[in-house]
Amino acid sequence: MVRRLAAGILALAFVCGGLGGHLATGVARAESKINLEVWLPDYCSPLTQNFFTNQFLPAFYKANPTITVKMVYVNWNVYDQKVTTAFAGGAAPDVLQAGAQYVPNLVAKNQIRSIDPYLSSWGHKNDFYPGSWQNTMWQGKNYGVPYQSGVRGIVYRKSLLKAAGVSTNITTWDDLYRAAVKLTKHDAQGKLTQLGFSPDPSYQGWLPYFEQAGGWPVSSDGKKATLATPAGLAATTFFVKLFQAMTPGGVGLSSKLVAPFESGKIAMEVQDASISGEVLQYNPKILSDVGVLKPLLPPSGKGKRVAIAYNDWLAITSQTKNPDAAWKWISFATAPHWLGEYDRTCGEIPTNKIAVQAKWVTTNPIYRQFTENVFPYAVAHPNFPHMVEMGDKLNSELQKAEYGKETPAQALKNAQDQSNALLAGSATH
Repeated sequence: MVRRLAAGILALAFVCGGLGGHLATGVARAESKINLEVWLPDYCSPLTQNFFTNQFLPAFYKANPTITVKMVYVNWNVYDQKVTTAFAGGAAPDVLQAGAQYVPNLVAKNQIRSIDPYLSSWGHKNDFYPGSWQNTMWQGKNYGVPYQSGVRGIVYRKSLLKAAGVSTNITTWDDLYRAAVKLTKHDAQGKLTQLGFSPDPSYQGWLPYFEQAGGWPVSSDGKKATLATPAGLAATTFFVKLFQAMTPGGVGLSSKLVAPFESGKIAMEVQDASISGEVLQYNPKILSDVGVLKPLLPPSGKGKRVAIAYNDWLAITSQTKNPDAAWKWISFATAPHWLGEYDRTCGEIPTNKIAVQAKWVTTNPIYRQFTENVFPYAVAHPNFPHMVEMGDKLNSELQKAEYGKETPAQALKNAQDQSNALLAGSATH
C-alpha cells in the first residue's frame, strides 16, 4: 500500500514535471512585472502629468496588471539631444513621442520599429485622419500612431472683420491680402495699432502656399530639390508681398505684447486648435468671436486646399526588450477616450475621428470649426531625409527675400542649389 502510494506520488511528480515546465513558467510569467519607460515632451505641465498619474495609469494598470510604467517628461528644447544620448548609451525608452518630420531619420538610424505586425489585429487605423497618419509612415511601412493633431489653419476675429467691412468669404490668397491690408491700422503718429494678419516668416508658413499651388519640395526619386518651379515662384512672390505689407521695414507689433490675438491687436493669424486654450486663458468672452477659414487657393482659384499636419506620434523604439508591452501602452493611450483626454490637457483636437465626437470638442466653437473646415484638407508634412536641413536653408533664403535682399526667384534658386547638395546620394519614397 505504501509502495503503491509512493509510486502514485512519483508518477504524479513525473507528470507534473513533464507538463511542468509550462505550468511553472506560466506562474512565473503571471507574477513577473514588465517595466516600461515612456518619454513625452513636457508640453502641458502640470495638466498632462496629473492626467497620467491620476487617470490614465490607474486604468492602464487595471487592464494590464503585469506592466509598470515610468513616465519621463522631457523639455522639447533638449528632446533631440536627450534622445540621441539615450540611444548612444543603450538606454533608450520603450515608447517615444516623435514629431512630424522625424520618421525618415529615426528609421535611417534604426531607432524605431515598424508597427505593421500589430495593425491587422488592432483594426483601428482607419479611425484616424489620413493626413495625420501619413506623418507616421515611411517607404510603405507604419512606424507609429498619431497622438497630437497640430493641423494649422487661419483664425480670425469676426468682430474685427465686421467692423472693418471685411467679408469672411476669404477663399484665395488675394482675398487674404486685401483683408489683411484693410484690417491693418495705425494711429495719428503712424504707430501700428492693429495688424491685419500676423505672418509666419519661416518655411513652415510658406509651405501651405507652395503645396496649394501644386508644389512639392523634392523629385519623385528624392534626389533633387524642386523649389525653383512655377509653384514655388508663385507661392514665394505672394508670401514675400504679404510679409512686406504686414511688416514694412521689418517693423511690426511689439514682441512684448501678451495675447495680441485675444486682445484684438491681431485680426488674423495662422494657428492650430490650441488657440482655443489661449482664448480661454486670456479672453474667454471671445470664444464665439473666433472664426476658422478653410485652407486658401491661389488667385486663379486653381490648385488645392492644403493644411499641413504637424502632429506628434508614438513609436516603439528599437532598443525595447518588450515591444508587445510597448504596443499595449500605445494602443491603450490612443483609444478614443484616452487620446481625447490627453489632447484635452494640451488644448489640442484628437487625430481620431471618434474622439472628436466628444462633447468637449463639439461644444467648443473653435474646435468644431477646425474639425469641419481644416481637418478634411490636412496633409502630412513632407517626409524625406534632410527635410529638416532643407527647411533651414529655405528659412535663410526666404528671410533674405522678405527683407528685399534677394528676389523671390533668387531666393528659391539658392535654396534649391543648397538643398541639392544635401540630397545628393539620399533616397526617399
